[in-house]
Amino acid sequence: MLDRTESSTYPYNHLTQSPVNRFIVSMTIWTPELVKDRPAYQALADAIAADRASGSLPAGAQLPPHRALAHALGVTVGTVTRGYGEAARRKLVRGEVGRGTYVLDPSPPELLDTRFARREAVVDDILNLTITRPASDRLTESLSRGLSDLSAANLSSLVSYGPAEGGPNHRAAVSDWLRASSVQIGPEQVIICNGAQNGLALACAGLLKPGDAVAVDDMTYPGFKAAANMFGLRLLAVASDDQGMTPEGLGVAAKAGARAVYLMPTLHNPTMQTIPLNRRQDLAIVAEAADLLIIEDDVYGFLEPDHPTHFATLAPERTALVGGVSKFMAPALRIGWIAPPAARVAEVEPAIRGLSWMASPLTAHMVASAMVTGEAESLAEAQRDEARVRLKMVQASLGPWLPNSPLPDCAMHVWLSLPEPWRADEFVAEALTRKLAISPAGAFAVGRGHAPHAIRFGLGAHSRDALAKGLSIMADLLDAKPRAGMAVV
Repeated sequence: MLDRTESSTYPYNHLTQSPVNRFIVSMTIWTPELVKDRPAYQALADAIAADRASGSLPAGAQLPPHRALAHALGVTVGTVTRGYGEAARRKLVRGEVGRGTYVLDPSPPELLDTRFARREAVVDDILNLTITRPASDRLTESLSRGLSDLSAANLSSLVSYGPAEGGPNHRAAVSDWLRASSVQIGPEQVIICNGAQNGLALACAGLLKPGDAVAVDDMTYPGFKAAANMFGLRLLAVASDDQGMTPEGLGVAAKAGARAVYLMPTLHNPTMQTIPLNRRQDLAIVAEAADLLIIEDDVYGFLEPDHPTHFATLAPERTALVGGVSKFMAPALRIGWIAPPAARVAEVEPAIRGLSWMASPLTAHMVASAMVTGEAESLAEAQRDEARVRLKMVQASLGPWLPNSPLPDCAMHVWLSLPEPWRADEFVAEALTRKLAISPAGAFAVGRGHAPHAIRFGLGAHSRDALAKGLSIMADLLDAKPRAGMAVV
């Protein structure tokens, strides 16, 4: 219940909706009716939530001072303080010393993690392009057939514990899949795991030990950073040029104590680079000279069927190849693989038992069946076709700003260098005010190193119409300049 309001001005900050330097918000004399069936502080937080939802407390409204509201409600100041604290915990309000307590927008930018996607594609009406996932309309149809096919399988062998490394038929199917892309890896070398991310974790846990240093691109996949941190590994950032990680930089990292190097050589995340063959050969030579383990992340390799030779072929005795089906079948299947060097397979098996015991035989069976019947390749081709269409949409919308960010023939994300005077964090913050989530370059930076003024956005999480809307928002921003006084987050 609102009795009256009076106006008060205060400087703009990132909690408010308007990006101008100063504007008018309402200083609310607000006297709610507190229910009696719960502690007063909880009732106060509930009242804030209810009035915010109804619009009685709009985003940006300033709540009464603690003492004034305590007097109006007939409660102690401590009760109001505790109630405001509970409301802040629920992300309803934000209090700032010397300024008061303000109502937050129900979908404020700061509540969306744009550094590493951990949410669904749409959160609180925000168009989230921070994630990459398959875009083909055939996915659900294919999964329905796969689920139906399970009824004809020997379920008794699929619902119990199985070998930690995966069933023989499942390993053979992946081996054949890899051979089709010119990687000669036998079934005995393939270990089925819970997605490619789990494969990276197994490489960290099984093939390295806490304290080991790993050379990585100065811009690298956040999922590997997370896995390395979990297992106590140190990351050494190596500079890249237009062909990817430099051999000279890898050599310096080796002298600094690196025991391994993590590479995503085909359609690198986030930069979209594909390392050419001569650079791959040079990196393999450095790795051999320094006795480095190569962790080759091939999760996007299917998008370029004719990409240069895998490291697993160039240096099979020291390469752990990691892949999965999340990008062309379905993320929820959680089936991937790691193929360690043949002599080191036994080192990974204890890590599987310690982390997950095994991958699900049920979903492994669905994936293996799709690989054997050709369904998996059909889905991969459909994803390639869709990716090409969406890249053409990007070219049509953002073409004027792409000279410094050349697009590959096929990709599921785009790395875009921002024109002057845009800074990456400013651009991302302004996009969020327009309900669009994209990732700044800093999300991929290693340590506290310098990040370029660039953004990454995914192409497959939404319909083409939704993607077109997101591209339109970015084009409008790129065609404008940062507004004076806008927040940097």
